[in-house]
Amino acid sequence: MKKNGFTLVELLAVVAILGVLAVIAGGVITNSIGGAKSDIDKLQMETLSSTAKLFFQDNFGEEGYNFESTKNADNQDVYNICIQNDLVGDDYLDKFTDDSNNPIFGIIEITDVKGNQARLEVNIDTTKEENNCVKQ
Repeated sequence: MKKNGFTLVELLAVVAILGVLAVIAGGVITNSIGGAKSDIDKLQMETLSSTAKLFFQDNFGEEGYNFESTKNADNQDVYNICIQNDLVGDDYLDKFTDDSNNPIFGIIEITDVKGNQARLEVNIDTTKEENNCVKQ
C-alpha cells in the first residue's frame, strides 16, 4: 500500500529550516532599517544646520529680528535661533517633527560670526526650551 504525504519528521525538518532562514533574514532587515534611520537623522541635522546658517545670513541686522548675543567660554558671540519659532515660523523649514509627527523644539546656537562674513559653527540642542528667539 502506497502512502501519500510527508512524515512528521520531514515536516519538522522543513519548519526548522524555514525558522533558521527567517531569523537570519530578520537580522539583516533590522540592521538595514537601523542604518537607514541613522542616515535620516544625520541628513536632518545637516539640513537643520544649513537652514540655520541661511536664516542667520538672510536676517542678521534686519528690522524685526533680535540677534542679541551672549559670550561663550572662548569669548565668542553666540546667537540662539529657535527651531520652531524662527525657522519653521519664518518658512525656512516646512516642518521639523519626530517620527510621530510631533514638532521638535530646540535651540540652535550659532558661534563665531565675523560681521556678515559668516563662518558659522552650529550647535543643535533639542533639550532646551525655545526662549529668547530671534523673531520678534
